[in-house]
Amino acid sequence: MDTPQDVIQRYMVDCVFRKQQLATTMTGRRLLTMFGDEWYAGMWIDNANPQATDHSRGWRPANHTHMANVILERFPRVVITMGLTAKRGFEALRKTGTNNRYFSTITHLHCNHPNSMGITMDTLEGFGLMVKGCLVSD
Repeated sequence: MDTPQDVIQRYMVDCVFRKQQLATTMTGRRLLTMFGDEWYAGMWIDNANPQATDHSRGWRPANHTHMANVILERFPRVVITMGLTAKRGFEALRKTGTNNRYFSTITHLHCNHPNSMGITMDTLEGFGLMVKGCLVSD
């Protein structure tokens, strides 16, 4: 089933709406299990490309400009990437661009996409605990 364009547009610009919608999907439910309600509510969750696809198997390459803008608006100490598209996009930011020195100072934690074939909830929950430990001890 295709997602209506107005929902896709709102998903792209409204983080609260995006997290609400995401929570109804398998990806979102897994993120909630990994991090819990409180951490999920406090996280900035975004896509490596703001052009959301209209179906679950959709894919778009990382949009480096979008990724850089999101990071430079928030100046995080830690960036968590999930999936190869996000990982490769963030690695590219560290290698090129006018802000690559800043991007290189950010702690980068990576896990497979929550819906990757073969990934288990034990793996995801272990990653969630590692992230929480890293952030709490920082």
